[in-house]
Amino acid sequence: MKEQKSRDHKGKSNPNYKGGVHYEKGYRYIYMPDHPNAVGNCVAEHRLVIEKSLGRYLESWECIHHCNKQKLDNRLENLKIVTRKHHAEEHFD
Repeated sequence: MKEQKSRDHKGKSNPNYKGGVHYEKGYRYIYMPDHPNAVGNCVAEHRLVIEKSLGRYLESWECIHHCNKQKLDNRLENLKIVTRKHHAEEHFD
């Protein structure tokens, strides 16, 4: 019996590859398997934008708040680092 080749194709060689980007709960995630904080080989784009600006990886306690509450607006001026407590206050007060 002939084996399915599509299972052997990973990344760009997979016919279902969509450029390493996917969306989950309204956020854009980028495929970055070598990133130290990757979850399922992906990192939220807004975290990457802040990390690039800071020149370092974010700490686990650092949350990113979208000031205009638009989850796909990942412009640096729309993002700020907050604690989890402060982030919850921003959304639920």
